[in-house]
Amino acid sequence: MALLVTALYGSVLGLLFASLSLFVGLSRAGSGVHHGASKNGKEDTLFASRIRAQQNFAEYVPIALILLALLEFNGATSSTLHGLGIALVLFRVFHATKLWFPNEAPILLRMIGFLGTIAWIGFASTVNLLKAIAA
Repeated sequence: MALLVTALYGSVLGLLFASLSLFVGLSRAGSGVHHGASKNGKEDTLFASRIRAQQNFAEYVPIALILLALLEFNGATSSTLHGLGIALVLFRVFHATKLWFPNEAPILLRMIGFLGTIAWIGFASTVNLLKAIAA
């Protein structure tokens, strides 16, 4: 069974992660900070927030994609999978936007991104758990 919907959203999220990683890498090269987020003992808070956006993405997205793949493998409808995929992409973009542009983006974006991602993981986990118990 091909997991085409998961492949679609995994690819979109992979491109987003690559862009986050590239920007952090270029920021490191430009600032001369090769480890952490400080230079000469002084932390760069903007740079630190960009690093956290990348790390946060790396922490939450893999489990979400595993859960999406399990839903797809176990027969969730295409519209359900696409709805979940779109929601996950939006939540991750909202979260990263506030961390990347802390002075311009409203804090509400970060909150929606974080709480939405946690709710998404909780929902997908519950649906998968119920499917497993019912089998």
